[in-house]
Amino acid sequence: MKRKFVKENKQLVKELLGGLISKIITGRAPKKLEKLLQKDPKYQKTQKEIDRLEKQIKQRLEKARKEIPDFDKTLEKYGYTF
Repeated sequence: MKRKFVKENKQLVKELLGGLISKIITGRAPKKLEKLLQKDPKYQKTQKEIDRLEKQIKQRLEKARKEIPDFDKTLEKYGYTF
């Protein structure tokens, strides 16, 4: 009976976890959950790493915009804008 229960509810668990993770990433998680995550040292370290990587990407994009004359046109071609 246990195996049947687990097999039937796998999709439900995946949807629940997937929805929760996507809300955390997009910043739309409940405030209580956000407060708990902010206290977690691993989360803080990961968040700092994400911020650092975001800053590096922005710097590289700005550098590419200055060095490559058609860079903005190329990005717009694929749907990206600044």
